Amino acid sequence: MIIRTLLPEDLNQLREIAKTAVNASVEAPSANKQEIVTGIYDNLAIAISSPQSGAFLVSENKDHAQGFILIKNYWNLSDLFVSPSHHGEGIGQALWTAALKICETNSERNSIRVNSSLNAVTFYESLEFYKIEREKKHPDWIVPLERKIKGRSQPHHSE
Repeated sequence: MIIRTLLPEDLNQLREIAKTAVNASVEAPSANKQEIVTGIYDNLAIAISSPQSGAFLVSENKDHAQGFILIKNYWNLSDLFVSPSHHGEGIGQALWTAALKICETNSERNSIRVNSSLNAVTFYESLEFYKIEREKKHPDWIVPLERKIKGRSQPHHSE
């Protein structure tokens, strides 16, 4: 497994991973799943057009993408998806570990946040995320989580 920076030529493979993973794993109504997939496609386009604005990484094996992580502005974990055929292989953990190192160096905040689907909460808790109060209204199938960046007790930027 190789973890590398997102490239424009990854777009089609990553879109397929996102679509497959959302449809197989996210517990949400069908209409919402389509909205989620559309949002992921938008996030991928932003990551490709502004690679300096976050940690955007791909896991691949033999030139085939297995998963990806997008952390906007080094604190907003917008997307972490692994192809369902590669679940349980440590790919999500490897992507997270690589992205966290980038965020620790570049983030102006003292934490990373994610709005998790219900099925992914246990995974994120294994990465030291914890549930936080909802700042705004979310559907019941979204769980806001946060993880402190180690070594930072005070926010560098107002959250």
